[in-house]
Amino acid sequence: MVSVKERFDQPGYRVLQNVEDLLIKAAQPLKTEYTRELGFVCDFYGNDINRDMLEVQLQLLRSHFDKSENSAITLPDVLKFVSEQSVLERALFSEIVVLLKILLVMPATNATSERSFSALRRIKTYLRSTMSQVRLNNLMVLHVHTYRTDSLNLRVIADEFITTRERRRCVFGKFT
Repeated sequence: MVSVKERFDQPGYRVLQNVEDLLIKAAQPLKTEYTRELGFVCDFYGNDINRDMLEVQLQLLRSHFDKSENSAITLPDVLKFVSEQSVLERALFSEIVVLLKILLVMPATNATSERSFSALRRIKTYLRSTMSQVRLNNLMVLHVHTYRTDSLNLRVIADEFITTRERRRCVFGKFT
């Protein structure tokens, strides 16, 4: 339990938790207090979030969900509401959109980056140490998107490669 608590009791998680709590509490039809979360989020993001605009937009968000018969509003409900708005209506919720983008873009863990570095270590070995950056980038893209590269028809690709130059046709002949 201590390990789990230490893992999820990190500053980055606290920021995300406060952003999520702020959006959920502000959307609740019952007048739930969210001043602590609002203060934390505005202090953390500083000039990136306009506090006055955010407070007005949170009140506007609550007024929409006051009409809702659902008593327990969740983050997907807020996301659905904002995403269903037109571009002009969404501009009324600009600060809320920024907070939703933060929640949707911020990775919950660093496992993806760790996997990327492991793949990099497998691709760029000691024997391939003189590989150019362009080739390394291309190999990493192929490695990351193996689900797409596995479905490629290699005969078609090889045939396209051979038919682009006369010299290749002489060396490789007809591939198909």
